[in-house]
Amino acid sequence: MSRILIMVVAGFIVLAGGAITIMQQLEMGPFAAKHEAAPAAPTTKVDPVRFVSMEPLNVPIIVNDRVISTIQIEIQFETTQSREQGLTKQMPKLTDAFVTDLRSYVPRILRDKKDVDTETLKKRLAIIGERAIGKGVFDAVLIQSILERKV
Repeated sequence: MSRILIMVVAGFIVLAGGAITIMQQLEMGPFAAKHEAAPAAPTTKVDPVRFVSMEPLNVPIIVNDRVISTIQIEIQFETTQSREQGLTKQMPKLTDAFVTDLRSYVPRILRDKKDVDTETLKKRLAIIGERAIGKGVFDAVLIQSILERKV
């Protein structure tokens, strides 16, 4: 008697599981997709994107106490209109932080590689910039050009 009862309960569980699976796949009953009208997106005023240019940075490459070349990097910052004026005021501090870091970073990179990787440089400049003037002042660092002049 107990075996029959166990078989009946197990059969009921298998049938119930199958029924639930079919209802989920066909989206029936409690699994039916609810079709509600999407609420209209709230109209928010978007702050326009601005690009602020920095004076070209000149980084000397020094080997054996001699300047062997100079690298000139042109940089722009992507920011919003409301933060543009604050970024412009902080530009001397950014320039100092970038030149200080790049004087040691670029020669180390050029020892191992022929060229400077722009993606790595962009990430590094973004980190240095956020350390110097704080997070949220600019959205991205854009490298416009990198020129190397032999001396």
